[in-house]
Amino acid sequence: MKVFQRIVIMAGILTLMSLAVKNAPVRAADNEVTRSTLADLKGIYVQIPPVGPEADTLGLTSIQIEDLVRKRLGRAGIPLLSKSDYDRLKYSRTYPLARLEVYLSAYKINEPELIIYSIRVEIRQVMFLARKPVVRMLAPTWSKEAFGSTPDLDMVWGKLDGLLEGFIEAFFSVNSK
Repeated sequence: MKVFQRIVIMAGILTLMSLAVKNAPVRAADNEVTRSTLADLKGIYVQIPPVGPEADTLGLTSIQIEDLVRKRLGRAGIPLLSKSDYDRLKYSRTYPLARLEVYLSAYKINEPELIIYSIRVEIRQVMFLARKPVVRMLAPTWSKEAFGSTPDLDMVWGKLDGLLEGFIEAFFSVNSK
């Protein structure tokens, strides 16, 4: 296969992956306004959706991702919630909390030998729409994402770790340790 054809194929796959990573109708970003939504959170619940069969066979399982996320946030001193605490408190107006989700897709191609990946770390919080009747919904309030290609699976883990570091930095930019 010619080099130009490989580049076009890779660009097409990356474009499709960026659209396919569990598209949300609204996406947040990492800026001053979205960081302000992280202020005074009393706890974070970690939820990792299924990664898909291709990522799973590469060794990027939901269980491994959740373990990494929990360890990373716990070491940083961010308070983590259990599922039962999250379910009990998620609609409370007096206990601000959030759900951190990691969406990861990865595909291996053989020529050239590459792993193409897309990762999004997203914070979702319960929002109350200011209208009658009041509508409660879970909405993204902060996110950071990366996509690319690498021959090395450790680079994908490194990108995820970098995105988590971005969240930790954003969290502590508006909360004291």
